Amino acid sequence: MYYVGADISSANITVKTHDDFGEARLGLQGLEVFDKYVVDVLGGAHPVHKEKRMPFRVRRKEK
Repeated sequence: MYYVGADISSANITVKTHDDFGEARLGLQGLEVFDKYVVDVLGGAHPVHKEKRMPFRVRRKEK
């Protein structure tokens, strides 16, 4: 399953299959652990321990 998006009003995330055949909404309210994994080219899943935070830039409208 691959992450698609989040709905903060209902505490759900949307995930889809690798071939876009199916999609599901999963509730996060009762979770004790939420881990992130990276999948390599051979299909092996490995937990992500630490990532560099990506910068957030606000685009300003030109007049």
